[in-house]
Amino acid sequence: MDFKQELAHALGGAEQQSIVQHRSCSRCMMTRYKTDLVEGVCFVCREAAKHKWIKAVLTRDLQARLDKYAITLYAYEAMMTAQQGRCAICKLKKDETLHIDHCHEAGHVRGLLCRSCNTGLGNFYDRHEFLESAAEYVRQRKGIKYPS
Repeated sequence: MDFKQELAHALGGAEQQSIVQHRSCSRCMMTRYKTDLVEGVCFVCREAAKHKWIKAVLTRDLQARLDKYAITLYAYEAMMTAQQGRCAICKLKKDETLHIDHCHEAGHVRGLLCRSCNTGLGNFYDRHEFLESAAEYVRQRKGIKYPS
């Protein structure tokens, strides 16, 4: 018997149940209900570990992108500052890491885009004539309603 079990046995009754139903988290050592622990770890510590893991993955992914386009974190942050943390095309500020847009022919970095704009640009194969044609299409058909 461990100390808590011995104490619970000595006290008896409701106090015994209360002590037996509580355990300490193996990470933060806070006393929690036994049912709140998963493999000995409380919810708060599990969430903290999950966020730490997500941050590590995002950092690793960003570093891989920086390496791919041969730019430094300083250059990326300078672009973020210049664009005020917004997508260079739609100008929206989103809760996501902005993608590094680059010219497929010359290979140089053009700016930072949100996922939607980066995908859209890629779907037009970076061809300005396709993009201009799409813009003209949208402008011409702005008020047109087709029967259902």
